[in-house]
Amino acid sequence: LAHGFDNLFLRGRGIAIDPEGNCFWSFEDESDPLALGSIVEFSGCAGTGTMVRSGIVSAGGLVFDRNGNLYYIDEALGIFKCQKTVQCKLFALGFGLPTNLNFDAREKHLWVADAIGFIYAVNPQSGLIESKTISIGGDPYGIAPAPGD
Repeated sequence: LAHGFDNLFLRGRGIAIDPEGNCFWSFEDESDPLALGSIVEFSGCAGTGTMVRSGIVSAGGLVFDRNGNLYYIDEALGIFKCQKTVQCKLFALGFGLPTNLNFDAREKHLWVADAIGFIYAVNPQSGLIESKTISIGGDPYGIAPAPGD
């Protein structure tokens, strides 16, 4: 676990691997109701983690684009887009309770699972919602990656 984050009350919210093969984990500390979420990087997917982002109101899923830019969900605010893992800015909003996200195979859309019963297609350049689909048979919490190129 990340140095200083080795208690038993951490709740993982998302996992992603960047184009260089580093692993990232978003989590919340459930032992403290006032604690904010964080994202930690494990270089080479091994060893001790290093804090990348902190102060996330309610951590959710995360994903990298092909250029290595991090996108992550703050369930309370929306989707943030970073230049690599820095200079993160609110990128897309208008969701009920976004939980997870992933790109389709050609990065035409950023797909967002919203736990209130919708799946959104977000334009990865503008952050605008291009379509909204009602989930039948349950609320979506995850988005699988698209196969192939």
